[in-house]
Amino acid sequence: MDISISVSQEACFRRYGDEVKTYVLTKTHSGIRTQNYQIATYIGEQDPYIEPVSVREIDAKAVERLLDNLARTRIPLIPEFITGRDGWMVHIEILYGMNSVKYSWWLHIPEQWGILREVVQFIVDDPEELEVMLS
Repeated sequence: MDISISVSQEACFRRYGDEVKTYVLTKTHSGIRTQNYQIATYIGEQDPYIEPVSVREIDAKAVERLLDNLARTRIPLIPEFITGRDGWMVHIEILYGMNSVKYSWWLHIPEQWGILREVVQFIVDDPEELEVMLS
C-alpha cells in the first residue's frame, strides 16, 4: 500500500521570508514485507529536488490504525461556508496510488471533518504549528 499524506499551512497575506512548512507522511521500503513509515518536514512546498529539514521514523502500527480510521470515516464533501480577509489556510492532501484527495480550510477546521484533526495531530510535531493549524 503506497500512500502519502501531506499537511501544510499558508498565510493568506504572507510576508517575504515567512517560513512555510510542509509535513509529509510516506511509506519507506526496507525489505519485501517490512512496512516502515517516515514523516519528512520541508521548508516551503514538498519538492523532490530539495532535501527535507528533518525526517523521523513513525511506528507502522500507529500509521496503520490512522489509515484504517481514515478508510472507515465518511466526510461530507461540501463543508460549511466560511469567508474572511486575514488568517491562514491549512491543506491536507492524501495520495493513494493514482487517486488523490485534498482538503483545505481557513482558520478553523470544520466540525464534520474531525478525523482530519487527528491526521494533523499525528503528522505535525511542532507545537506552535499545531496551535495555528488547529485553533
